[in-house]
Amino acid sequence: TDTGSRAIPLERQVLVGAGSMMLLFTILGFLVSPFFYALNIFMAGGMIFAGVTGACGMARILVMMPWNRQPMCKTGCAVPETS
Repeated sequence: TDTGSRAIPLERQVLVGAGSMMLLFTILGFLVSPFFYALNIFMAGGMIFAGVTGACGMARILVMMPWNRQPMCKTGCAVPETS
């Protein structure tokens, strides 16, 4: 196991992000403007597209986030002290 990696798996990050956005758009559609329901439909379409094709735009964005980047070296990137 990789003890240095603390980020949750990418698939779960996509599920949390998509679910959170859809919940937010639903609440905003109810409280603010019906326009937000259109964004909810857009999110649902994106999820269907990702499921059918295997190409997920949100995953492509999330993989570039700093918490998903792997360190350049496996053992630690500290420079050893020289005396």
